Amino acid sequence: MTPKKSHPNIKLGPVLLSIAILLFVAFAGYGLYREIKSTDHPYSIHLSSVNESETGDGVIVHLTEEDFERWPFLGEAVKGESSNPYAPELTNSSRRSEFTHEYIYNGTLDRPIYLEYEGNYFKTWISVV
Repeated sequence: MTPKKSHPNIKLGPVLLSIAILLFVAFAGYGLYREIKSTDHPYSIHLSSVNESETGDGVIVHLTEEDFERWPFLGEAVKGESSNPYAPELTNSSRRSEFTHEYIYNGTLDRPIYLEYEGNYFKTWISVV
């Protein structure tokens, strides 16, 4: 018995090289896509003053210095040190979710959250800079 010969018109080397190049391009493209997609955008915090009567059925969070130590940008905004300060802590999605749940809107309670500091009331939101 003689070994089978490959088809004379197909050369195995160029085919394998083409497959290797295709795989390389696919992996490189996917890596670049993930790098671009994972780039975190900068966020800033915004506050608007509200009257106590406007808080209605909302949840009121009484801010303390502990809150400002945990979220420095919140202290800057509430104390008037900076309007709409950059909030680098919020580029991390889990930290942003935590901040939103505690200070902006609690979906479990289905009520808006208002912040209170030294008798002043605020509604807050975050935005991409």
